[in-house]
Amino acid sequence: MVGHDINYLSFAGVLGLTGKPEGPPVIPATQIADVAAGGMNAAIGILLADIMRERTGEGQYIDVSMMDGSVAMLPFMATLLWEGGVVPGRGNTMLTGRYPCYSVYETKDGQYISLGALERRFWVALCKKLNREDFIPHQFDEGEKKEEIFSFFRKAFSQKTRQEWMEELKQIDICFGKMLDLPEVFQDPQVRHRKLIAEYIHPKKGRMNFLAPPLKMSDVSWEIRVPPASFGEHTEEILQKLGYEKGEIEGLKKEGVI
Repeated sequence: MVGHDINYLSFAGVLGLTGKPEGPPVIPATQIADVAAGGMNAAIGILLADIMRERTGEGQYIDVSMMDGSVAMLPFMATLLWEGGVVPGRGNTMLTGRYPCYSVYETKDGQYISLGALERRFWVALCKKLNREDFIPHQFDEGEKKEEIFSFFRKAFSQKTRQEWMEELKQIDICFGKMLDLPEVFQDPQVRHRKLIAEYIHPKKGRMNFLAPPLKMSDVSWEIRVPPASFGEHTEEILQKLGYEKGEIEGLKKEGVI
C-alpha cells in the first residue's frame, strides 16, 4: 500500500489520540511520521552504522519504517495502557488536555496561551497567582471539581490579552507560553536569536528563506552551497555518473522512464 504521513499516523494510533474528546481526530500541523519517525530515525541509524563501521570495518542494512517510528513515540500512552490498564482516549490524558493544569486558554484578544503547570510547585504558584489556593489540592480531581477549575481558568484568562498574561506569568515560576501563528514564529526574538532562518540568493528566484539546521555544534558549521533543485534538474547528470551513455538516456526518455 502507498502512504503519506497521515496514513502512518493513523495506523500508529497517533492520529486517533489527537484532538478533543468529543470531536474527530485532528491532523497535526507538522509531518511527524515523515520528519521525526522516518527522517530522524534514518539519520540516527546512519550515524550509528557509521560508528560501527569505523570500529568493525563492516557496513549494515538499516531498516527504517515511518509507522515503526510513530509507534515508538508513544511511551506515555503505552504506559497508561500496559501499566495502568487504561485505554487512552482522544484528548483525554494528562498530556492531551484532561486536566486544567495542562491545557490551552483563550485570552481577551482572541489569542491563546499554553499552560503546563504539571508539577506541583508550578500548580501551587499558578493557584496563588490567581488567588485560588483552594484549588491546590484538586489538581487532578475528576468530575465537578475539575469542571469548576476549568470554568474558572477559562474566565480568568479571558480577562486579559495574551501579552498581558505573558508579562504577568513571567514573574512566577510556571511553565507557560504564547501560542503563535507562523508569521509571528518567524519574527520571534528567540527564533531570530537562534538563527533558525537562513537566507539564500537563488540565481533565478532571488532572495529566499530556508529553515536552518537546528543543531548547534562547537566545531561544525554549515552553509547552503547550491539552491534547491527543480524537478528532474539533475537526472541526466546522475545517470551519466552511474555509467549510462547519452543514447541510453535518450532511450529512457522516449520510453517514459524519465
